[in-house]
Amino acid sequence: MHLRQRFYYFAVVMKSGLYISLLLYCMLGLTACTGPVILDEEEKTESNSEQDHETNARDSVAIIHEGSYASPYSIAEAQTLGRGKSVWIEGYIVGSVSNNSLKNGCNFTENATTASNILLADTFPTGRESDYLYCLPVQLLNGSIERDDLNLYDNPENYHRRLRVKGDITLYINQKTGIKEITDYIFCDEIIDEEQEEDTDNSYDSEDNEEEKDESEEPEIPDTPNDPDKTNTDTLSIAEGIKLQNEDFYTQACIRGYIVGYAQGNKSVIYMDSTTTITEKAYENVVLADNKNERDNTKVIVVALPKGYIRVDVNLADNPQNLHKRLTVIGYMLPYYGLAGCKETLGAENRARFLLE
Repeated sequence: MHLRQRFYYFAVVMKSGLYISLLLYCMLGLTACTGPVILDEEEKTESNSEQDHETNARDSVAIIHEGSYASPYSIAEAQTLGRGKSVWIEGYIVGSVSNNSLKNGCNFTENATTASNILLADTFPTGRESDYLYCLPVQLLNGSIERDDLNLYDNPENYHRRLRVKGDITLYINQKTGIKEITDYIFCDEIIDEEQEEDTDNSYDSEDNEEEKDESEEPEIPDTPNDPDKTNTDTLSIAEGIKLQNEDFYTQACIRGYIVGYAQGNKSVIYMDSTTTITEKAYENVVLADNKNERDNTKVIVVALPKGYIRVDVNLADNPQNLHKRLTVIGYMLPYYGLAGCKETLGAENRARFLLE
């Protein structure tokens, strides 16, 4: 009996050893399959630093804007929000992303290698505009007007222009915050400050500024519009209007010239004749020159046609008979489509502010 007990204890010990051996074997096997999860100190430090950098950039920003056209979100605010449907965001165009990595694919120059996106930043030059953590990528869909007009590959002159876009704040490149589904946009150098405009209107309404109103707000239209050679000191030629480009953002001018075509895109003018095929851009603008046969892009002004009477009556798509007619219009002498331009043309709701001869 004593011998049998010893044998029993020996078997139990051997069995336990077998179990322990099997357990160690399984643990070694799992380690061999998955490999050790080790982050070296350099990567660990870089990862933590990057995470802190991004967190600080977002958490330190208070939301003070509404995301409306009049009160667009900043880039930092958009990053803080992380989500937003059909909101306005404003920032400087500082580059583009050449691959599916914000960290490694950002190109902070005007020499873009892709037309599919642009990068927006809040400021320049501060150094942060060349740090991807302070930038938002904006998706430009293939075939869209937004891509045609905004991308740096085709429009390097857009570099460092301030842009206001309407779209969705959502995940984009590499699951980072970005802007997609763009439905509207405007360059900020094309915007007339609403407060300035209101102040101007208020000053015009006062009796003390009645004389200023007569001179500034409503320049005299030529007395005899049927005489194309009639001159008027308040009406400028196209050559004179070109000289005023960007001279004073808030100064209006009255210009007069022959309609010779329309701008198709960046520095591209369609000079029309009876065989010209009309595109949708012909609804949005006309090109004026001092003579009907002008074909030099440096001697013309592109006139924006805002929605309203002036677009209905003047655009060449609906009114091809307007080709080579003379147009008198009041507006701001600012670049348009990379050429000399006339923007915020008065006459959208008032036919008296423009004249076709």
